[in-house]
Amino acid sequence: MLIDAGVAHASLEIEDIARFWGRKPNERGNAEIAYRNLAAIWANYRAAGADRLLLSLLMERRSDLDAVRRAVPDADFKVIRLHAPLSLIERRLRLREKTSPQEEVSAAKWWASRLKASRFADHVVDNSHRPPREVAVEILRVLGWLD
Repeated sequence: MLIDAGVAHASLEIEDIARFWGRKPNERGNAEIAYRNLAAIWANYRAAGADRLLLSLLMERRSDLDAVRRAVPDADFKVIRLHAPLSLIERRLRLREKTSPQEEVSAAKWWASRLKASRFADHVVDNSHRPPREVAVEILRVLGWLD
């Protein structure tokens, strides 16, 4: 939708740029590497003309944005939390994760319990029984990126 609207932007999953396995035992992806990578990638996107970034990451509290702010300076942040009932999330994970869904289901349960009373998001968007495009339209409108 942003491409069709001619909006210069980039999108990134923080988990994807945190993947690292070094030569030393226990040397693997971590937050420090992820945010150094984010700073470098954002600088490249910015130089190429992007002025908006859709960044996907898991957060427990608003202060988790501090590292993002250092990596993407001078940005205006809006936190959008996608919400769906845990039972639906579990069903989706079991359909998606064919080999070992239990690890992902356990992580989802942990996150759901941590975020149950959370109020740090600027907006909560229902991601239950709606088509992905409808969810995306709501997010982009909340961000003010589409008319």
